[in-house]
Amino acid sequence: MTDSEEILPEKTSLDKAVDMVAGLKEMIHYAKTNIEKISEYWLFMEDEAGRKDLANMLDELLDKQSSLHNDLEETTNGIEMEINRIKNEGGDSL
Repeated sequence: MTDSEEILPEKTSLDKAVDMVAGLKEMIHYAKTNIEKISEYWLFMEDEAGRKDLANMLDELLDKQSSLHNDLEETTNGIEMEINRIKNEGGDSL
């Protein structure tokens, strides 16, 4: 056993779920950033380049990225609510 194993207690499943939610929130941030960047590309193709065909492809991608963003938020919020419910009931594991 190493010194760090002796000092740090093993994480509970609830602790691991909290870490997972933090990771999901980071993914939400990046999904939003992707939406903004794809929108920027769409505007370029639509307005500056005048390539509606390519703008339409980016629009489809934007819809998919927006859907992913929304699904990530919904899932993360659901998991976080369950974690909070368990914590409020004094639980320490999923």
